[in-house]
Amino acid sequence: MTRRPSLQRRLTLATAGVLGVALCAFSLLLHTAFTRALSRQFDDTLAAEARGIAGLIELSDDGRWEVEASTLAQLTRGRGLTWFEVRGPDGSLITRSSGLDDGVFPRGTRDTSPGNRTILLPNGERGRLLEVLVPVGGEKGHSVRVSVAVAKETEDMDEVSSLLWGVLALSGVTTLVLATLVGLVATRRGLRPLGALASRVEEIDGARLDLRLPEEGVPEELRPVVSRLNGLLARLEAAFERERQFSADVSHELRTPLSGLRTILEVSAMRERPAAEYRVALAEALGVVGQMHGLVERLLLLARLEARQVPVETEPIALKELVDTCFAAVAARASERSLRFENRVAEAAVVASDREKLRLILGNLLGNAVEYTERGGSIQVSSDLSRGLLLDVEDSGPPIPEPALERIFERFYRADVSRTGTAEHSGVGLALTRSLCNVIGSRIRAENRLGGRVAFVVGLAPGAR
Repeated sequence: MTRRPSLQRRLTLATAGVLGVALCAFSLLLHTAFTRALSRQFDDTLAAEARGIAGLIELSDDGRWEVEASTLAQLTRGRGLTWFEVRGPDGSLITRSSGLDDGVFPRGTRDTSPGNRTILLPNGERGRLLEVLVPVGGEKGHSVRVSVAVAKETEDMDEVSSLLWGVLALSGVTTLVLATLVGLVATRRGLRPLGALASRVEEIDGARLDLRLPEEGVPEELRPVVSRLNGLLARLEAAFERERQFSADVSHELRTPLSGLRTILEVSAMRERPAAEYRVALAEALGVVGQMHGLVERLLLLARLEARQVPVETEPIALKELVDTCFAAVAARASERSLRFENRVAEAAVVASDREKLRLILGNLLGNAVEYTERGGSIQVSSDLSRGLLLDVEDSGPPIPEPALERIFERFYRADVSRTGTAEHSGVGLALTRSLCNVIGSRIRAENRLGGRVAFVVGLAPGAR
């Protein structure tokens, strides 16, 4: 089983890693600076001793070197003894420490600047060598420059350096452990709001979608996440509410025709009737069944459209011919209500779209206009593809209440709740029309115009011609 990554562990390890690298770099820098300071101080001591040794040497008038041997001998006794070697300008040996053989001190040329190096001393200990040129005076006031090589053991300096390494290592490890523990506690406390949010999310289910995640006390970094989760919950609540309302509306819409169908059948079964009356009752029952079948078909198509389960087949469509074909289906009803119809679409208007879906859109809009336009009114359809207008279905009114202009595209919504529609106008037609428009990439809107006229405008889908 794959181990799940822990955010707390990641943050703690990242903090410890960064702090460890920083401590190592700081310790190395501090040790280097301190060691260099010790080395400079050690070299200063060697330089002072070299000048002191040179002060104990003098050049006589006959060219011989006079050395205070007793004083120089004291430098080679006790702890921290000094090894030295003095040579003249010509490289000849003037004096050296007792026990120091030729070849122990590396020979080098130092004209003006001092030179130092680490060497192995005659007693086997590690030491540091400094070679400098020092002026030495003569009896007549003349001075010459002699080469003085001085070496001392570096045991004390090495011990201090090692001790510093130990102190830095111990303090670094201690600091790293303490910082890791503090980081662990800090990240645990910092991530505590996530646990609270998880507990609150666990309380939310289908029956309690009205609950929201608290934004008070939430870290600033988590507020955008909480805000978006609350937005998602609001959308889910609205969707569930729409589904509940949809179920209630479907039950209401189906209950009316079912009650009518039951009444017809019960009345027909109450007593013996002539065959003609049975045929009339059966015709009425079939009419009710047809209404229910139309409603169910529209609901199924609406569900498939919203689930994007309906394919789109694009082909060239002559708009004017399609408008005439769709109006022919409602022409009889328009004639009963004395409505005038005018097709203003240009003969040359051709668009690439899905013929069947466009036919359903036009059929719903024209059927809606024929049903609700006041008697004796007019209906006209126009199009302007150059301006991105696919269809404009306009009627003479009455106008739709402004608050209802957008809601009329909701399922089972009616601006006038006192109306009872037929199968074609049961509150599903405009919702189905909007879903059809969405599938072919168009947008539909309703608007009131001057003179109390009402228009349904369908935009041209991107890429359509």
